[in-house]
Amino acid sequence: MPLFLLSQNPFACLAYAFRQQQARDHFGSPNLIARLNLPNMRHPRSERVAVYAEAVRGLLEVDIYAHLSEEERMIYQQEHAPEATAISGFAERFLRQGEAIGEARGEARLLRQLLTKRFGEPSESIHQRLETADAETLALWFDRALEAPALEDIFCD
Repeated sequence: MPLFLLSQNPFACLAYAFRQQQARDHFGSPNLIARLNLPNMRHPRSERVAVYAEAVRGLLEVDIYAHLSEEERMIYQQEHAPEATAISGFAERFLRQGEAIGEARGEARLLRQLLTKRFGEPSESIHQRLETADAETLALWFDRALEAPALEDIFCD
C-alpha cells in the first residue's frame, strides 16, 4: 500500500519517511526539505543542538534560491515587515549562538592545554566534561586550574 494513503494529512507520509532517516546523513544536503526536517529525523539527544543548527542553516539558504533583486528585497521588507524582522532576529540569534559555541570550544581547548601542561593528559571523562560545559563553567574551571594543587580540585562542584 502506498505510504500516502495511510493518512488524510498530506504531510504525514513525509514525517513518517523522515523519522526513518538518520539526521547526520543529511547534514549539508542540497535538498532544503530534508535540511528543514532534520529535527524530525532520528538523532541522539546529545546532537539536538547540532541538528537544530543545521536545520537553521538550511532555512537561511532559502534566500540563496530566491534570486531576488535588490529592488525585490526592498519590496519584500516593506510588504512583509513582520517576516523580515523575524528572520533578521532569528539570524542574529543564530549568529550569537554560533559565536558562543565557538567561544566555548576555544576556552575548552585552552583549558585542555593548561590541564595537560599542569597534570598530564586528562582522562576521557574530563575531555567529555570540557566539551559539554558552557563558557561560564569553563571560565570557573580555568581560574581553578591556574592554582589547583590537584586535578580533582578543579572539578569539585
